Amino acid sequence: MAGPEGTRQPLSGRRLEWLRGELAAWRATGLINGEQAQRIADRYEPTWFARHATQFALWALAILMGAVGVLLVIGYNWDDMPRAVKAALIIAAVVASFGGSALAYSRRHPLAGELLGFMGVLLYGNAIWLLAQVFHMSGHYPDAAMWWMLGALLTAHLLDSPLTLALSLVLLAMWVGMEGISFSGDTGVVFPLFAAGALRLTYRFAVPTLLAVWGAVVLFWFFVQSLIASHAWPLAAVGLVYVAGGAAFATGLLHGERSRLRPTWLRMGAIYMAVGILPLMIKEVLGIPPSDGGPRRPLLVLGALLLAYAWLAAARRRVVREALPVLLAAAIVPAVLAVVAVRSPDGLPASQRLVFAIAFSALAIAMSVVLLRAGIRIDDLRLFAVGVGMALSFLVVRWIDLVGNMLWSALLLFATAAGLIALARMWRHRQPVSPGGGA
Repeated sequence: MAGPEGTRQPLSGRRLEWLRGELAAWRATGLINGEQAQRIADRYEPTWFARHATQFALWALAILMGAVGVLLVIGYNWDDMPRAVKAALIIAAVVASFGGSALAYSRRHPLAGELLGFMGVLLYGNAIWLLAQVFHMSGHYPDAAMWWMLGALLTAHLLDSPLTLALSLVLLAMWVGMEGISFSGDTGVVFPLFAAGALRLTYRFAVPTLLAVWGAVVLFWFFVQSLIASHAWPLAAVGLVYVAGGAAFATGLLHGERSRLRPTWLRMGAIYMAVGILPLMIKEVLGIPPSDGGPRRPLLVLGALLLAYAWLAAARRRVVREALPVLLAAAIVPAVLAVVAVRSPDGLPASQRLVFAIAFSALAIAMSVVLLRAGIRIDDLRLFAVGVGMALSFLVVRWIDLVGNMLWSALLLFATAAGLIALARMWRHRQPVSPGGGA
């Protein structure tokens, strides 16, 4: 029997074993009968990886050995081969891999088909570089990584392959690094299109790990773009990291309670906010002057977009109590940094640095409280741990300011110890969520 919406809820192997053990115990105590236990069990199924882990590992090893063998065959007497033979071998290897993948799918061997398609993508990327070498072609080499990534993304779409999607995300990050860092190229026009396509596939597969990888790639792109646009102004880079975290966290809160991707959005956003807010609490970092007045326009546009996001979420009445403050705080940060860039082209004076450091410290504490409450409410230890980590980062930064005064340092450490004990009690008295009730 399927679930309430006609689909079965995927569970990891550990949670599925827990459920089966509980069902057996409930039957033994007479809480449910055999038919009821079967109806409950039929609502869940093992995840794709739990079903195919052993086969996948063996097939992947076989495909890897085969790919290395193909490369060795191509490399055998490479220098003595005519140009036409080299090109024919390279193209034949790619065609054979994708042809084998199509044959495996037609004979209902999807796992073999997916891995052969993955091998085809690897050989396709190899072919791009080798054919350029064979025919002595030169050009803008990051474009080769971009076309390889597009081929991987298209293959992931056609084969419904999470593995190939993961490869395309790695290649997307590689292209961003090559284009942005090596050439300071502007990827701001096409990258959102590539990222949107990858995100659509991520939601189709509903694999939290893929969403985490996607978020890491987007964060990397934010960082590279901020370095290019701001002429390496550190405040812009860390501010954009915080903004991306706030948007990701709020997006997670706007997902349904049973969404498999919701916890990943929340954890990803929490980690990015923690990383982004830490440098903004340090007075010395706030004193670094922005080059050429700083990236005023991108920061202001980003803040305005986040405010619009907050307004749309509230208008749809889907916003929960934690989401709106996070969005507003994330929108304020780029606006504040833009003001700093405009009014202090030579860097903030010492008195203003202290004011901004206190303001960002208060924001860190507020965000820590939001993370702690959300972690307790949805019974997510990792989210709760990030909230604790953000609070501790605030305390470490402030302790460094007080390190010369032993009395104040001792008082701060005593307060920290008391706070950690209080947090431990809060976590102990939370209302745990049953493993069967989430993804």
